[in-house]
Amino acid sequence: MKNIIAFAIIVLLYSCSHRQTPSEATHVASADHTVVLTDSQMTNAGITMGRATTTRMSETLRVNGVVDVPPQNLISVSVPTGGYLKSTKLLPGMPVHKGEEIAVIENEVFIQMQQSYLAAQARSEYLQKEYARQRDLNATQATSDKIYEQVTSDYKQQQAELNALREKLRLVGIDAARLTADNISRSIRLVSPIDGYVSAVNVNIGKFVNATDILFELVNPTDLHLALTIFEKDMPYITKGLKVRAYPVNDPGKVYNAETILTGKKLDESRSSIVHCHFTSPTHELLPGMFLNANIELPERDGYAVPDDAIIRSGDSLYLFRADGRNIFTLVQVHPLLSKDSITMIAPDGLDLSHQQFILKGAYAAYMQLANKKEED
Repeated sequence: MKNIIAFAIIVLLYSCSHRQTPSEATHVASADHTVVLTDSQMTNAGITMGRATTTRMSETLRVNGVVDVPPQNLISVSVPTGGYLKSTKLLPGMPVHKGEEIAVIENEVFIQMQQSYLAAQARSEYLQKEYARQRDLNATQATSDKIYEQVTSDYKQQQAELNALREKLRLVGIDAARLTADNISRSIRLVSPIDGYVSAVNVNIGKFVNATDILFELVNPTDLHLALTIFEKDMPYITKGLKVRAYPVNDPGKVYNAETILTGKKLDESRSSIVHCHFTSPTHELLPGMFLNANIELPERDGYAVPDDAIIRSGDSLYLFRADGRNIFTLVQVHPLLSKDSITMIAPDGLDLSHQQFILKGAYAAYMQLANKKEED
């Protein structure tokens, strides 16, 4: 009997030595980011708890860019041989049509080119007849093989020279088929290769231009592009075929629809790249170089989301209150992915979003209690 009583006393003393006082228990639960609320505080603040819900969300990415012209729609007009500008009526902004005369260039080189071609043509005709004659004579052994081979070689060389001179004339816009000794000209006509408008005039009447000089710049506005600047963090979400709504900086009410067609494969010094977009409707009022703001509709993504009432914002950081026991909540940082219609999709970042409970409403009341607790400490 004495042994039983002694054992009971030992157990009682051991239990008392390990029992926490109320103040000690509160101190353990109330760490730097943990707050303990009473039932009345929970009720008065209207705090409700729940889990993050699975949802599918899309995001609108706001960017800016500039109206661009693809290389095949921007034409630089020059003269391969150079020359003096005799006449032109072009002014910046003036419309032009394909095949329309846009300038007349003079140069004595044109005279020499035509003369060389006609002389080569005459010699080619002579050698052609000589070649035919020597071929017939050689067939009857009336002439030696050496003479026949020499004439054949001369004729082929002359044909090559004639073809080369014909291509040179074509390069400056002269039709060799219509050239005769009676219509040799010292000038050539420059014609527009596209339907469009003049974006730049770099010469004046009487000026000598070199082969490398650009006289005019023409633009075909039927295929303008929108070049948008996208930062590195957003590039993984940009794909071909996304819808884009662009609008001028000073006129947000004017909207131009477009879609992404090509993404850049290199980042510049600002850690950004260019995404090219094609306008889906005619945009003749837009000009190359115009700045536009744009909204890109990103693809939908699946994930876990919480209402914005659950999120605590402190500077650039976002937090949630995680339930760690009855009326015990710990402030944990989260990283937002998307936000739309008062709902924010968040990254798991180590949180068990499918099972853990969070404060979904009244989070700021809990945050104020946590702030008051820190001041008292």
